[in-house]
Amino acid sequence: MGISVPDDLSALDFGRIENREKIEAFLRRDAAAHVYALADLDDFFWPETIWYTASTGTAIHALCLLLHKLEIPVLYAICPPNHEPTRRLLAAICTELPERFFVNLDAGMLDVFAARNSFESVGEHQKMILSCPLPETPGEEPERLTVADLDELQEFYAQRAYRGAEASGRFFEPYMLELGPYVGFRESGELISAGGVHVRSRDYRVAAIGNIATSPDHRRRGLGRRITADLCRKLQADVDYIGMNVDVENTAAIRCYEGLGFRPVRRYVEGIFTRR
Repeated sequence: MGISVPDDLSALDFGRIENREKIEAFLRRDAAAHVYALADLDDFFWPETIWYTASTGTAIHALCLLLHKLEIPVLYAICPPNHEPTRRLLAAICTELPERFFVNLDAGMLDVFAARNSFESVGEHQKMILSCPLPETPGEEPERLTVADLDELQEFYAQRAYRGAEASGRFFEPYMLELGPYVGFRESGELISAGGVHVRSRDYRVAAIGNIATSPDHRRRGLGRRITADLCRKLQADVDYIGMNVDVENTAAIRCYEGLGFRPVRRYVEGIFTRR
């Protein structure tokens, strides 16, 4: 079932919604594109979410989410390209948004906020979904990481995981380790590669893999591929949809994930709007 567009756009009503069942029903129409939003319905995230809809009667035609879980609030508005009900919904809630917010939205929607805000792009990204059985990934399995490894993980992502501009838009929060799983490889006792989840919900049976990184001196050894495969195998026991977001310019990573059975779902833009 696709995302509908009403015959009369002027009949759209805009407002907040707090009914999780109705929100889930809308997101399930395109679940592969909405892994993150479905996870945000979980009790772990729900209290820090605000949901908005564009609707006619009982029919929802567009939905977006403002998540306050992270340091900078995130406006999530993933939709088909140039989806007019979503555009009108975003315009309707402009004045309710914080002075600074991170966005996940279709590139054609950026101009909705241009008059009031300056924009710092983090680039165009590709949503991907695991769509077929995982192939064999021979080699040593990564080590399971726990809350006891939190300080080491934070130091790894802050200091050694990325080269220069690669760190732009990346984020690791301690609660992600709590959601788990996180795994990694060490060499001479030092963490050289790691990855885990951004979001996970057993109730809604979705998870998004993230923070997969290998320090520059240890790349091209297949560590990221083995970490990704291991995470997927661990998650498949209680998850129906496993997704991830990848920078479209990171072609090596995209090839790696496609080789594991991920397929592209939808492109979107990430960045930060700041009120002028």
